[in-house]
Amino acid sequence: MGFPNIGMHYFVKAFNQLDVRFPVTKKELIEKAGDIQVKTWEDQYTPLKEIFESMAPEDYPNGTAFMCAYTSANLQMPKRAFLENK
Repeated sequence: MGFPNIGMHYFVKAFNQLDVRFPVTKKELIEKAGDIQVKTWEDQYTPLKEIFESMAPEDYPNGTAFMCAYTSANLQMPKRAFLENK
């Protein structure tokens, strides 16, 4: 799995399909995601629920907290790749 920052446009489009109201929990987001796929590379898609599963914490009181969690999760994949190739 990997979802680079260039995929944020597609992530936001997928997220908007869910009609989320804050506060919301990660569990609620995963349930709402269903089988929605997010384009993450030219020829790769990642299940939206996988993206939500990779996010922390478990509760999001507002959109700012949610986007901070998304950004943090989004950057973990390149961080792991960098550390593995050191």
